[in-house]
Amino acid sequence: MRIPAALCAIHNFIRIHNPDEEPLPNDDPDGMVDGDVDYNPEPLDDEGMEGDRALRDQIAEHMWRDYMVIRQEHRMDAEEVLDEYSESDM
Repeated sequence: MRIPAALCAIHNFIRIHNPDEEPLPNDDPDGMVDGDVDYNPEPLDDEGMEGDRALRDQIAEHMWRDYMVIRQEHRMDAEEVLDEYSESDM
């Protein structure tokens, strides 16, 4: 069952990296097939790109905070285990 997914991935790769590929017989004249995504959209203006950068930075900051909380929780768990281990040795 992996063959259809692999063929879709290859198709998408070709569409992205070789947009000049000749269309298949059932393709629309513009090269799009039902359900296809336009892989060559109009470039964003500076304002649109700045909004994307701000969103990316906001997501990265949120992920970093979550990561630091998880690290702190694991550090506290590790300290508890070490404390219990040290007490049992006495």
